[in-house]
Amino acid sequence: SQRYALRSCSTTHRPIRERERTPDPRCTDALQLAVALEAHNLGVDVLVAADKTVAGIASFEGMAVINPELP
Repeated sequence: SQRYALRSCSTTHRPIRERERTPDPRCTDALQLAVALEAHNLGVDVLVAADKTVAGIASFEGMAVINPELP
C-alpha cells in the first residue's frame, strides 16, 4: 500500500494528501478516501464514489469502484 503525506486542511481546500502517480484529492475527498482505505484494510473491497480522483486512487489501492452516476 502507498504511503501518504498528511498536510493541514484549511477552508481554502488545500490538498491534505500527496501521492506520486495521481492528482491530490481535496480536503473532503481525502477524508472520504482515508476512511475507504482503512475500511479496505479491514476487508471492504468496494467503494461507491463519483469523484474521479477518489475513484482512481481507490482503484490504484486495489478496491473495486462503483460510480453511481454511470448506468
